Amino acid sequence: MIGQSQKGFSLAQFMIVLSIMLMLWTIWLVYLKKTDRESNTVAFSMAANQFNEAVHLTHVEWLRQARPDSVNLLSVVETKSLEKRQFPQTQPNSIQMTQKGWPKITSYNAQGCKQLWTDLLDKSTKLITEKQRHYFERIKGRAACVYKYGKKTLLYFEANGEVMSRLTEE
Repeated sequence: MIGQSQKGFSLAQFMIVLSIMLMLWTIWLVYLKKTDRESNTVAFSMAANQFNEAVHLTHVEWLRQARPDSVNLLSVVETKSLEKRQFPQTQPNSIQMTQKGWPKITSYNAQGCKQLWTDLLDKSTKLITEKQRHYFERIKGRAACVYKYGKKTLLYFEANGEVMSRLTEE
């Protein structure tokens, strides 16, 4: 058996390759976590802006429609027509309004806040992958819906339609 070449890897070569692979895997995991955190921040900012725009849109509609008790907004119904590039179907979405013309929290609890979110945006927050909580709270005597996503918070005050978002990432 003298003169035959050895086939395969030695233990030292295997350990070097394994350590390089583990290092690359660790770098990838750190990058993935950072990317996920950044995508959640962007998704939260987008949702906060859309919620704020929806609040103000309903207020403008309330003024335009001569201050009714509720405002009907049209929301797109997802159908096969969207895939065929046809006009999308719409359905009216009724939103209760306060006397001052801001979207009303229909029941002062977590379910009322969730309902307000889905009524205004007609969608959930599936883009945000962090743990989500929503609840009702009285802040300085004012009715407010609080939407939390990790360390990010969105507040909606029913009395004046104020929408506040806070990003408290460290």
